[in-house]
Amino acid sequence: MHKAKEPEVKEIANQLKQLKQYLKSNKATGHEISEVLIEIGEQTANFASDAEKDIRTPVRRLGKQLTKVGNFLGKAEEHEEIEEIDSVIETFEEDLTQVETDVALGSIDKWYNLLHKSDCETLQEIANELKQLKQVLKHKNPKPSDISPILEKLGGQTTTVGQEAKRGFKGPLQRLGKLLSRTGKSLAS
Repeated sequence: MHKAKEPEVKEIANQLKQLKQYLKSNKATGHEISEVLIEIGEQTANFASDAEKDIRTPVRRLGKQLTKVGNFLGKAEEHEEIEEIDSVIETFEEDLTQVETDVALGSIDKWYNLLHKSDCETLQEIANELKQLKQVLKHKNPKPSDISPILEKLGGQTTTVGQEAKRGFKGPLQRLGKLLSRTGKSLAS
């Protein structure tokens, strides 16, 4: 396809090359792969109208299927992220004095992995606070007075992000922010 004369076909070839790089890297997110698949699908469907009559319908179907897979992949990743947020919330809803350090560190790692790659400065700040919290929790006997301010700050940041989040993420993030703040305040007292 990259040798084709039509600019539309060359663009599809470029998007396929990008998809291949994402798949080989093992670092690409589902959203990145989803966006490329949607782009390839839309370009393929658009190209179908200019294709020869005998391949027009199959090419259009291929474009629609690629777009559909891209949309499904994006929604699946969002659903998985919401489940991970809910898992963190469940951890904070428990009696934190009974939560094992390994479980808490695992939840922090999950949350950190969701946020640290983000382009959003606020999410990166939250990731940095999580890193700090993890360091405090790794101490032999972490003091509530060391954990409390970090949790309160994380709670405020998370609530703020939740207010601006897209549908599906808004409620869980705001709930998590409130729980973090409340837990931080209870540890302080």
